[in-house]
Amino acid sequence: MDVRLILDSGNQKGRETNLSRGIYLVGRSRICQIRPKNRYVSRKHCAIIHRKREVLIQDLGSKTG
Repeated sequence: MDVRLILDSGNQKGRETNLSRGIYLVGRSRICQIRPKNRYVSRKHCAIIHRKREVLIQDLGSKTG
């Protein structure tokens, strides 16, 4: 299954990235693979989990949801 992440705002709006299988952390922390420049995004905001036939988004308990 092909999975693409498409940015819909910011200075890189429209940029597309293919996500291979695995876990991608989203947040402002340096350990995150996807780091949006947005003050409403927590240091460890969520995880994108790409398995064989499914993609899951897991909230990591950030204050901003």
